[in-house]
Amino acid sequence: ICATLLSIYSFNAECYAAEVISTSRQEADNICRAYISNPKDFAPAQTYDCKIRRYAGEDAEWDAQCYDHNGTTYAGLYSGGTDGGSAIISVDNNNVSQNIPISNVNVNGYGFATHDKILTYNNDVYATNGSDLRLVENGVQTVLCTFLYKATEWTETKPLDLPICQSFENENFTQLVNATAQDAPQYPEAKPLNKYLVDIDSDGTTDNLISYHYASGAGAGCNANPLLLSVNNELIAKYRNNLLYSSTSEGNIQLGEALQSLTLKCNQQSRVWSPILIADKNFIMASNNLDDTAKSVMYPYLSKPLPDIEIYEYVDSKFVKICSQTPKVSKHIAHKVLAKEKWGALNYTPIE
Repeated sequence: ICATLLSIYSFNAECYAAEVISTSRQEADNICRAYISNPKDFAPAQTYDCKIRRYAGEDAEWDAQCYDHNGTTYAGLYSGGTDGGSAIISVDNNNVSQNIPISNVNVNGYGFATHDKILTYNNDVYATNGSDLRLVENGVQTVLCTFLYKATEWTETKPLDLPICQSFENENFTQLVNATAQDAPQYPEAKPLNKYLVDIDSDGTTDNLISYHYASGAGAGCNANPLLLSVNNELIAKYRNNLLYSSTSEGNIQLGEALQSLTLKCNQQSRVWSPILIADKNFIMASNNLDDTAKSVMYPYLSKPLPDIEIYEYVDSKFVKICSQTPKVSKHIAHKVLAKEKWGALNYTPIE
């Protein structure tokens, strides 16, 4: 049926599904459900080493992995950003690459360096980045469906022989009360969210920790929710290798650098960092939704469905992971897609 599927998709507020000629919405939906139920049936394409040129007249040739199908040669590369560029391209008889655009503007923009995989199923070619399934045909990629992941339960905390981890497993910990970060020092391209007054390094003095939402469009882009140290209304942090503070103690510098190194990591827009109290000692918890006490989280965007919940302790001027829980997840089809803004992740929303 995919040979007749045309690259015409529409978006409406109620449902996101294929608007096709000679193929029903149900048939497109069946393909996606087949992919969820039997992913091994969608075999990775048997590629071979090849050389391509990015444009006509270019002398340099680039290494790629190619796949021949029905007279067309496809090559797998890295995507080009938020303009709908994809990792999957076609190659003409002169080994010059041809872009294969993604047809629906509401789901264009898979981000920088998203690696698409080429799949084959029933003699048709598909592409996926872990969050969607696309038919590749007639010079266009048509999004058949997008996916979300639901964490239904969490594995046992590891290692469980540590008393701290046993307390975490039994939920015998306190999430420390935060306050609105009014008059917080500014971090470039970031919005202050909350502040926590807590002795995180166990030196007997209270530390002022401030959480931020950071979204930068420079270069490959970066989204994160860092937790930073503030001393005398200055952030003990760096921005593009420039210090944001004038002077402070060596202990503050070490703590500030350790916090920034731990929590300011790009492409972790769902990651939340906060201090918690276990057995009269403070730790940093990396979670995915602080409001979710039932440990069931929808995490729809990245190909890695859901990061572990982790507990970190400040030891010898660095944060060390001491406990973790891993989610068990199931994949579902998301039929409603919210239009993507210029920067940031795609906002997939399920229909309940």
